[in-house]
Amino acid sequence: MGRKPKVALIATHYQIDFAEHYLADYIATRGIGFLGWNTRFRGFESSFLLDHALVDIGVGVRWCGRWPGWKPWCCSAIPAAGR
Repeated sequence: MGRKPKVALIATHYQIDFAEHYLADYIATRGIGFLGWNTRFRGFESSFLLDHALVDIGVGVRWCGRWPGWKPWCCSAIPAAGR
């Protein structure tokens, strides 16, 4: 703890608030950066558009890339998992 992470995980869901995701502390204490990120569709499922949600996720990736001294490893590929 206290060191800048070299890798970050972004947890997001199109409708549910992941800003205080239950895995955040677990991941962060292992030296991995964690960003619980919401899309503009949180609470507005009926208006969901995938391409707009992907733009929102991209904003989170860019935000992580602005951390001082951190070089985003995901420039060429963004691993994604969903369920």
